[in-house]
Amino acid sequence: MLSSPSSRYRPDIDGLRAIAVMLVVNFHAFPEAMPGGFIGVDIFFVISGFLITGIIVRELDQQRFSLLAFYNRRIRRIFPALIVVLCATLVLGWLWMLPAAYAQLSADVFASAAFFSNIALLLQSGYFDIESAKKPLLHLWSLGIEEQFYLFWPLILMLVARMRLNILVAASVIGVASFLLNVALIGSNPVATFYLPFTRAWELLAGAVLACSWNRVSQNSTASNLRASLGILLIAIAAGVFDTKIAFPGWWAILPVAGAALLLSAPAAWFCRTLLASRPLVWIGLISYPLYLWHWPLLVFFGIIKFGPLTLLERGLIVGLSFALAWLTYRFVESPFRFSRPSLLKIAGLCASMVLIALAGGVVVEGRGFDFRPQGHCYLACARPRKPAPSASRSSPPVRACRRLTPTWPVYPTAAPLTTRCWHSPARSGPISCCCMVPGIDISMA
Repeated sequence: MLSSPSSRYRPDIDGLRAIAVMLVVNFHAFPEAMPGGFIGVDIFFVISGFLITGIIVRELDQQRFSLLAFYNRRIRRIFPALIVVLCATLVLGWLWMLPAAYAQLSADVFASAAFFSNIALLLQSGYFDIESAKKPLLHLWSLGIEEQFYLFWPLILMLVARMRLNILVAASVIGVASFLLNVALIGSNPVATFYLPFTRAWELLAGAVLACSWNRVSQNSTASNLRASLGILLIAIAAGVFDTKIAFPGWWAILPVAGAALLLSAPAAWFCRTLLASRPLVWIGLISYPLYLWHWPLLVFFGIIKFGPLTLLERGLIVGLSFALAWLTYRFVESPFRFSRPSLLKIAGLCASMVLIALAGGVVVEGRGFDFRPQGHCYLACARPRKPAPSASRSSPPVRACRRLTPTWPVYPTAAPLTTRCWHSPARSGPISCCCMVPGIDISMA
């Protein structure tokens, strides 16, 4: 059996997680400054493949690997924070989305709870499309790919070990096949190549190959510094040069994947020992998972509430809020489940909660977004313009103000609400219709 990396904690890996999550957060919050920040997800894939394959290979070598224990750890790691964010997203959608948008969000909640968000998004639109940028759960496609990968990878490793085959060779062959499939499909079907686990598996397998060949990697200072320097350079080039127009992943994904693997291979390098292992980066790395979960829904919902582009200051404040919620989630939700003694009752509770969230999403979809909510009534009023209600007081906001607040259609095809409780929707014919809601008053006009 191949030797695997030591089970000893490596703070530099949490530092690399911090780099990865900050790339993604900056790409979403400040895309002009970090046009290639989406490569942070690829770095996460490599880290995941490296760590988890190392654990599985080590336990197989010691003949104590258990699928039940493996999935127990995955549930305790993934479910708690995800449950909180999915619940918060459903509540925010209830408050601020019109029926059609809320139904679509709830369908995404169902897909996310079932860990096939990537497949659902593949059937809807591409990651970089304008429509996708309005989806609060768009970022969970990567979680779907990762969990789908880990449904099969442990089984493959068990089979390879039982047949006494070379795990390194098996991981390399499957990884090369996945990479070639990615390159073959990127030109003809870029959206499928982006979202399918078959064309992304090679990124996780790059980390797996490193874990399986650990005993062949030189750990002397000179070699480690050279690998770390090259890894930093590759990631910096990808983050600074890539943008949403390139055919990604394709050949281009080699840069961030190789960069991450090189950094993981060099724990003795000065950059890894000093910078990546520094306390600020390690702290960000520890909260990287809940930070990744929180930041995008907050950016999308604040944009919906404002009903306009967020300013630089607003985006910065939202990122700060994301950090605060990430720390609270890590401290009071993730850690108690992840680091406490495993319990069948806890695992059953987490699984039941995830099933209930999926069912809640399905119920909202079946209910067509619950148009009995105030948002739904306003939508119907907009669809059927009428004269101002006789009960409207002189002090109520004039309809002219509502017209002034209504931007050129379509900004949000889902008719998202304004902070003034104003909504807009296209009439079946004619000009844009608009309705304003104030306490006890419903004013509509064409």
